[in-house]
Amino acid sequence: MKHIGNIEEIDFDGAKILSVEKIERTLCLVVRLANSEEPCPLLIKFIDVKEEKAELYDNDDIHKANINTPPLDVIEVFKMDKDIFHFGGYLNSEPWVVWEFKAESYEILP
Repeated sequence: MKHIGNIEEIDFDGAKILSVEKIERTLCLVVRLANSEEPCPLLIKFIDVKEEKAELYDNDDIHKANINTPPLDVIEVFKMDKDIFHFGGYLNSEPWVVWEFKAESYEILP
């Protein structure tokens, strides 16, 4: 996997998603990090995205498809497993949302 920057070094805890734009198989994610001294948003471009899914979980741990865009608005957890990116957090202050997808590569732009 090719990438510019190291996404695993980013502290996504409390990050607010400002926008998500999909252009063909590229997903552009703009976030404002909660623990950053930089007031500027961070742009992450995921290239060759596939197998995207988002699910909402309720209090009984039952999940259903999430068709909202963006699928969550606050990120609490992030994990990368090879070419799979996992985000977990809140949508409209309601827990819990899981959003994951595969991507061939990514770029982090300030």
